Amino acid sequence: MGRLRTFTNITFTTSGLPKLAPLSPSGVLGANLVGWWSADQLVSSSANRVSAWGDQSPVGSSLVQSVSADQMLLVAGAQNGLPGIKNDTPGSSGRWIESAATITQMQFEYNQPFSVALTSICAASRQSYELALGQATSTAPEGWWLDSGSTESGGKMGLWLVHTLSVNALGATSPDSLTSGQAYSYIFTYDGSGGAGGISVYRNGESQTPTVVANNLDADTLVASGQKAFLSGYQAGNSSGHTILEAFVANRVITATEASGLDFYLNAKWSIHS
Repeated sequence: MGRLRTFTNITFTTSGLPKLAPLSPSGVLGANLVGWWSADQLVSSSANRVSAWGDQSPVGSSLVQSVSADQMLLVAGAQNGLPGIKNDTPGSSGRWIESAATITQMQFEYNQPFSVALTSICAASRQSYELALGQATSTAPEGWWLDSGSTESGGKMGLWLVHTLSVNALGATSPDSLTSGQAYSYIFTYDGSGGAGGISVYRNGESQTPTVVANNLDADTLVASGQKAFLSGYQAGNSSGHTILEAFVANRVITATEASGLDFYLNAKWSIHS
């Protein structure tokens, strides 16, 4: 005779099948979650201009923008009835939001594994270096970031780790080009191996084979003074025009199973794909 198992706190669909509740980034990643920003949570704004964006991770590092001319636009009902946060003037006069100082938990060396996720609505802009999410200096630059479809990434989402731009860097993109107006969920992971082959990508929960675009990062450190975490860009000339819905960062590699589970959560919330 088989075992009788009793389950509690489970709801069922009309067909009698169990209805599972999706796990959020904190539920999947726990203490490994070092940054988590969602456009429907902890946003401070005036006249729809965003001055602060609270971090839901255990680190609790808010992003701020005190300069009104650089504040992003809070867009009501951007996706699935929920708000988004948009740089509505991408390019040389772009808008962004950033940490007041370096977030040490997001300051990854070239030999450290990490994962970064971005759910956003794609913009048509294809300028140079559309930095959507990352932590870097604004001058060199040095650090890491997601490039949201710039000319350098061939109109595709890509992860870059940079010591000296174009000279000492790793970069890999998703194989698929972005479509303007379409919402996507991307998760990029890096295994700390020191090569672009250590980058993996998931689009809407599905594993993809990344395209390597730079693979010449040597053993120099990525860490530099003056790094700031950012969403939409770290300075006006390198900002993304995407409408950002949700973003999070982990200090380890997210597995394929976890990526699928996180996509379940993101799609249930934002209705990104069928």
